[in-house]
Amino acid sequence: MSERDTTSPLAAPERRLLARLIETVIELVPAVVGIFAGVAMGSRMLIRGGLIVSGVTLLAVAVLNLVWLHRYGQSVGKRILGLRIVRADGSRAGLGRLFVLRELVPFALFLVPLAGALFYLVDRVTIFGEERRCVHDRLADTIVIDVKAGEAPATF
Repeated sequence: MSERDTTSPLAAPERRLLARLIETVIELVPAVVGIFAGVAMGSRMLIRGGLIVSGVTLLAVAVLNLVWLHRYGQSVGKRILGLRIVRADGSRAGLGRLFVLRELVPFALFLVPLAGALFYLVDRVTIFGEERRCVHDRLADTIVIDVKAGEAPATF
């Protein structure tokens, strides 16, 4: 990844939403399968197992996201789709900015009763504006871009 990217186009809102959906599916499928299997079979052990697998999966995705955000400016879903988070001027965004300003601050705001739900809605809806930036993008001074055509997409 170059230190500065001013040529890649902004990511389409639907691709950003799809990246988040991919992450949600990865995080939830193990739990849902385990819990539903446990309920269907009347097994508390399977339900507990589903919850444990869910916790491990959430932790694994969180760690992978932190590593990939630091190395590539990409979460799991963004890496799969070839999207990257950079500063608004195209330069590399540091992990502190990505984690604290894009994740922690919005999460803390979301926890405020009533106002948090309104913040969450406004944060998500603003992606459809002309600048294609959510509130958390503005807080962190970041944009999400489609990786340049010449670069290889996600490699695992």
